[in-house]
Amino acid sequence: MALKIPVKVNSVNNLTDARYCAGMGVSMIGFNFDTRANNSLHIQKVLEISGWISGVEKVGEFEGITPEEDVAIARRIELDYIQFNTLNSRIKQIDFPVIQKLVIDNTKRDNIPTLIKEYSDHVKYFLIECDTDELIGLKSDIKHWCTLAPIILGFGVTTQNLDVILNEIKPAGISIQGGDEIRPGFKDLDELIDLLEALEIED
Repeated sequence: MALKIPVKVNSVNNLTDARYCAGMGVSMIGFNFDTRANNSLHIQKVLEISGWISGVEKVGEFEGITPEEDVAIARRIELDYIQFNTLNSRIKQIDFPVIQKLVIDNTKRDNIPTLIKEYSDHVKYFLIECDTDELIGLKSDIKHWCTLAPIILGFGVTTQNLDVILNEIKPAGISIQGGDEIRPGFKDLDELIDLLEALEIED
C-alpha cells in the first residue's frame, strides 16, 4: 500500500499497532524513550517489536538532554532516526540522522524560522507540533517554514483538511499520535484507519 505523503506514527508501544502501521504503508514508526512520558519504552521492548516489522523506518524519540548517549542507544538497536523532543545545540556535533521537534507557542512562534535556518544543516526533518489542533490560523506560517526545510506536520491533521495539507501547505510528511495517547481528532483506531485510507493512492 502506498500513501500520498510520508506518515510517521509516534509512540508506538505494541506489536499489533506496529505491524498494522507497516502494512498500511506508514513510512516511520516512533518508539518513545522520553522518560518524561507515561508511554516510554525500554530497549528490550523496542527490539522485540522492531524484530517483527519490515519496510518501515524506525525512530527513537528521546528527550535530547544527552544526545551522545541517545546516539549510542540508536546505533545499538539499529534505529534509522533519532527524534529529539528538546532542542540541544550539541546535536550539531553528532553523526546520526535527526528529527528535531519544535513546539509552537505564542512566545516562540516567531523564533521557529530562525531555529530552522540555524539547525537545518544538522537535521533531516523538523517535526512541528502545537498545543492546539487548530491548523488554519497557522497555515501561512507553516507553509513558509516548509520552504525552508523538510517539515513533518504533527498537529491538526484530519481527513477533513487533507486537501489543504497536501495541496497548500505541502509538508514533507505528517505525524500522528499512536500508542495509548491518541491525539484529539483520533479518539479511536477507526479514525486512524480512516485517515490512512484517505491517503491511500488508488491503483
